[in-house]
Amino acid sequence: MVKVKVGASKKRQRRGAVFISALFTVILCVITFSGCIPINHPANYYTEEEHVQRVSERVEEKYIKTGKYDGYELFKLYDENDEFKYFLVEFEPTGFVYVEINANGGVSFGCATYGMYTQDRLSDDASEPWERYFFEDNIKVELEMDENGNCKTYTDSHFKAANIDEEKRYFLYVKQDRFPGYIPAVKRGDKYLNLVSMKEFEYVPNVCDDVYAIAIYPFIYSYQFDL
Repeated sequence: MVKVKVGASKKRQRRGAVFISALFTVILCVITFSGCIPINHPANYYTEEEHVQRVSERVEEKYIKTGKYDGYELFKLYDENDEFKYFLVEFEPTGFVYVEINANGGVSFGCATYGMYTQDRLSDDASEPWERYFFEDNIKVELEMDENGNCKTYTDSHFKAANIDEEKRYFLYVKQDRFPGYIPAVKRGDKYLNLVSMKEFEYVPNVCDDVYAIAIYPFIYSYQFDL
Protein backbone atom coordinates (compact mmCIF):
# COMPACT_ATOMS: atom_id res chain seq x y z
CA MET A 1 0.00 0.00 0.00
CA VAL A 2 1.24 3.46 -0.94
CA LYS A 3 0.62 6.12 1.64
CA VAL A 4 -0.05 9.63 0.32
CA LYS A 5 0.32 12.67 2.51
CA VAL A 6 -2.56 14.93 1.51
CA GLY A 7 -0.97 18.04 2.96
CA ALA A 8 2.25 17.53 1.03
CA SER A 9 0.33 17.00 -2.21
CA LYS A 10 -1.54 20.27 -1.81
CA LYS A 11 1.73 22.12 -1.12
CA ARG A 12 3.23 20.73 -4.32
CA GLN A 13 0.14 21.84 -6.25
CA ARG A 14 0.41 25.35 -4.82
CA ARG A 15 4.14 25.52 -5.62
CA GLY A 16 3.40 24.33 -9.16
CA ALA A 17 0.71 26.97 -9.65
CA VAL A 18 3.01 29.70 -8.34
CA PHE A 19 5.80 28.51 -10.64
CA ILE A 20 3.54 28.51 -13.73
CA SER A 21 2.21 31.97 -12.86
CA ALA A 22 5.74 33.35 -12.40
CA LEU A 23 6.90 31.73 -15.64
CA PHE A 24 3.98 33.25 -17.55
CA THR A 25 4.80 36.68 -16.11
CA VAL A 26 8.45 36.38 -17.14
CA ILE A 27 7.53 35.28 -20.68
CA LEU A 28 5.08 38.17 -21.03
CA CYS A 29 7.71 40.67 -19.88
CA VAL A 30 10.30 39.26 -22.28
CA ILE A 31 7.87 39.49 -25.21
CA THR A 32 6.85 43.03 -24.32
CA PHE A 33 10.32 44.46 -23.83
CA SER A 34 12.14 42.52 -26.54
CA GLY A 35 10.18 44.19 -29.32
CA CYS A 36 8.08 41.13 -30.22
CA ILE A 37 5.05 43.34 -29.75
CA PRO A 38 5.82 45.87 -32.49
CA ILE A 39 5.82 49.58 -31.80
CA ASN A 40 5.67 51.32 -35.16
CA HIS A 41 6.25 55.00 -35.77
CA PRO A 42 3.71 56.98 -37.82
CA ALA A 43 4.74 58.03 -41.32
CA ASN A 44 5.32 61.65 -40.29
CA TYR A 45 8.03 60.47 -37.90
CA TYR A 46 10.29 60.19 -40.96
CA THR A 47 11.44 62.94 -43.31
CA GLU A 48 10.82 62.69 -47.05
CA GLU A 49 14.48 61.81 -47.53
CA GLU A 50 14.18 59.01 -44.98
CA HIS A 51 11.11 57.61 -46.76
CA VAL A 52 13.05 57.65 -50.02
CA GLN A 53 15.90 55.77 -48.36
CA ARG A 54 13.63 53.23 -46.67
CA VAL A 55 11.69 52.48 -49.85
CA SER A 56 14.91 52.30 -51.89
CA GLU A 57 16.31 49.68 -49.51
CA ARG A 58 13.15 47.60 -49.83
CA VAL A 59 13.08 47.86 -53.63
CA GLU A 60 16.71 46.83 -53.89
CA GLU A 61 16.16 43.87 -51.57
CA LYS A 62 12.97 42.63 -53.25
CA TYR A 63 13.51 43.42 -56.92
CA ILE A 64 17.17 44.16 -57.66
CA LYS A 65 19.26 41.80 -55.52
CA THR A 66 16.96 38.94 -56.52
CA GLY A 67 17.77 39.61 -60.18
CA LYS A 68 14.19 40.35 -61.21
CA TYR A 69 15.17 43.73 -62.69
CA ASP A 70 18.40 45.42 -63.73
CA GLY A 71 17.79 48.79 -62.06
CA TYR A 72 15.14 51.24 -60.96
CA GLU A 73 14.24 54.90 -60.53
CA LEU A 74 12.10 56.29 -57.72
CA PHE A 75 9.59 59.14 -58.09
CA LYS A 76 7.46 60.95 -55.51
CA LEU A 77 3.73 61.16 -56.18
CA TYR A 78 1.35 63.74 -54.67
CA ASP A 79 -2.36 63.85 -53.87
CA GLU A 80 -4.78 66.66 -54.78
CA ASN A 81 -3.57 68.67 -51.77
CA ASP A 82 0.02 68.51 -53.00
CA GLU A 83 0.91 66.18 -50.14
CA PHE A 84 3.58 63.53 -50.76
CA LYS A 85 1.84 60.19 -50.14
CA TYR A 86 2.97 57.74 -52.81
CA PHE A 87 5.92 56.45 -54.78
CA LEU A 88 6.29 55.28 -58.33
CA VAL A 89 9.07 52.75 -58.89
CA GLU A 90 10.12 52.40 -62.54
CA PHE A 91 12.25 49.36 -63.36
CA GLU A 92 14.79 48.63 -66.06
CA PRO A 93 14.35 47.41 -68.71
CA THR A 94 10.58 47.80 -68.16
CA GLY A 95 7.96 47.48 -65.44
CA PHE A 96 6.74 49.59 -62.55
CA VAL A 97 4.97 49.49 -59.20
CA TYR A 98 2.99 52.05 -57.20
CA VAL A 99 3.56 52.31 -53.45
CA GLU A 100 1.48 54.01 -50.77
CA ILE A 101 2.95 55.41 -47.55
CA ASN A 102 0.65 54.32 -44.73
CA ALA A 103 0.09 57.21 -42.34
CA ASN A 104 -0.03 55.08 -39.18
CA GLY A 105 2.84 52.82 -40.02
CA GLY A 106 0.63 49.79 -40.54
CA VAL A 107 -0.44 49.33 -36.90
CA SER A 108 -3.99 48.17 -36.24
CA PHE A 109 -5.23 47.69 -32.68
CA GLY A 110 -1.67 47.32 -31.44
CA CYS A 111 -0.78 44.55 -33.89
CA ALA A 112 1.30 44.99 -37.03
CA THR A 113 -1.07 43.64 -39.69
CA TYR A 114 0.74 45.38 -42.55
CA GLY A 115 3.82 47.51 -43.02
CA MET A 116 4.38 51.20 -43.66
CA TYR A 117 4.71 50.73 -47.42
CA THR A 118 2.01 48.97 -49.44
CA GLN A 119 2.55 48.13 -53.10
CA ASP A 120 -0.28 47.84 -55.60
CA ARG A 121 0.33 44.22 -56.58
CA LEU A 122 0.65 40.85 -54.90
CA SER A 123 3.01 39.41 -57.49
CA ASP A 124 6.64 40.47 -57.83
CA ASP A 125 6.04 40.74 -61.57
CA ALA A 126 6.06 44.49 -62.21
CA SER A 127 5.72 44.10 -65.99
CA GLU A 128 2.01 43.33 -66.18
CA PRO A 129 0.53 45.11 -69.24
CA TRP A 130 -2.07 47.88 -69.14
CA GLU A 131 -4.09 49.66 -71.80
CA ARG A 132 -5.42 53.15 -72.47
CA TYR A 133 -9.19 53.61 -72.22
CA PHE A 134 -11.88 56.13 -71.36
CA PHE A 135 -15.53 56.11 -70.35
CA GLU A 136 -18.30 57.23 -72.65
CA ASP A 137 -21.84 57.19 -71.21
CA ASN A 138 -20.59 54.94 -68.41
CA ILE A 139 -19.19 52.43 -70.91
CA LYS A 140 -15.51 51.54 -71.07
CA VAL A 141 -14.00 52.31 -74.47
CA GLU A 142 -10.55 51.12 -75.57
CA LEU A 143 -8.51 54.03 -76.85
CA GLU A 144 -5.65 52.56 -78.90
CA MET A 145 -5.39 49.63 -81.30
CA ASP A 146 -2.29 48.11 -82.85
CA GLU A 147 -1.80 47.26 -86.53
CA ASN A 148 -3.54 43.92 -86.02
CA GLY A 149 -6.66 45.48 -84.55
CA ASN A 150 -5.84 44.40 -81.01
CA CYS A 151 -5.83 46.68 -77.99
CA LYS A 152 -2.38 48.25 -77.62
CA THR A 153 -0.73 47.55 -74.27
CA TYR A 154 2.16 49.02 -72.27
CA THR A 155 4.53 47.66 -69.63
CA ASP A 156 6.21 50.99 -68.85
CA SER A 157 4.55 53.22 -66.24
CA HIS A 158 1.78 55.62 -67.22
CA PHE A 159 4.17 58.53 -66.70
CA LYS A 160 6.95 57.03 -68.78
CA ALA A 161 4.55 56.01 -71.56
CA ALA A 162 3.31 59.62 -71.70
CA ASN A 163 6.90 60.98 -71.76
CA ILE A 164 6.45 62.89 -68.49
CA ASP A 165 9.83 64.15 -67.35
CA GLU A 166 10.20 67.14 -65.03
CA GLU A 167 6.54 67.80 -64.23
CA LYS A 168 5.11 67.23 -60.76
CA ARG A 169 3.43 63.83 -60.63
CA TYR A 170 0.02 63.26 -59.07
CA PHE A 171 -1.85 60.16 -57.94
CA LEU A 172 -5.51 61.03 -57.36
CA TYR A 173 -8.02 58.76 -55.65
CA VAL A 174 -11.56 58.67 -57.02
CA LYS A 175 -14.61 56.87 -55.72
CA GLN A 176 -16.99 55.95 -58.54
CA ASP A 177 -19.59 53.33 -59.45
CA ARG A 178 -17.73 50.15 -60.50
CA PHE A 179 -14.13 51.28 -60.81
CA PRO A 180 -12.81 53.17 -57.77
CA GLY A 181 -9.08 53.71 -57.75
CA TYR A 182 -6.19 55.98 -58.60
CA ILE A 183 -5.54 58.26 -61.55
CA PRO A 184 -1.91 59.00 -62.55
CA ALA A 185 -1.94 62.64 -63.65
CA VAL A 186 -0.10 65.90 -64.23
CA LYS A 187 -1.41 69.46 -63.99
CA ARG A 188 -2.68 71.32 -67.05
CA GLY A 189 -3.61 74.81 -65.85
CA ASP A 190 -6.50 74.41 -63.41
CA LYS A 191 -7.18 70.87 -64.68
CA TYR A 192 -5.35 67.55 -64.74
CA LEU A 193 -4.29 65.30 -67.60
CA ASN A 194 -5.32 61.68 -67.00
CA LEU A 195 -2.39 59.54 -68.16
CA VAL A 196 -4.61 56.51 -68.74
CA SER A 197 -7.22 58.16 -70.97
CA MET A 198 -4.96 61.06 -72.04
CA LYS A 199 -7.92 63.38 -71.47
CA GLU A 200 -7.98 66.55 -69.37
CA PHE A 201 -10.43 66.60 -66.46
CA GLU A 202 -11.57 68.51 -63.41
CA TYR A 203 -10.92 66.45 -60.32
CA VAL A 204 -14.02 65.42 -58.34
CA PRO A 205 -13.22 62.74 -55.74
CA ASN A 206 -16.72 61.22 -55.54
CA VAL A 207 -18.93 60.55 -58.55
CA CYS A 208 -21.94 58.29 -59.09
CA ASP A 209 -21.14 56.93 -62.55
CA ASP A 210 -17.89 55.64 -64.00
CA VAL A 211 -16.25 58.80 -65.31
CA TYR A 212 -12.49 58.42 -64.82
CA ALA A 213 -10.09 55.89 -66.30
CA ILE A 214 -7.94 54.56 -63.46
CA ALA A 215 -4.52 52.93 -63.28
CA ILE A 216 -5.05 50.71 -60.23
CA TYR A 217 -7.80 49.75 -57.81
CA PRO A 218 -7.55 50.83 -54.13
CA PHE A 219 -4.55 49.48 -52.22
CA ILE A 220 -5.10 46.32 -50.18
CA TYR A 221 -3.78 46.66 -46.62
CA SER A 222 -2.32 43.27 -45.83
CA TYR A 223 1.18 42.03 -45.06
CA GLN A 224 0.99 40.14 -48.37
CA PHE A 225 1.17 43.49 -50.21
CA ASP A 226 4.00 44.89 -48.10
CA LEU A 227 7.00 46.27 -49.93
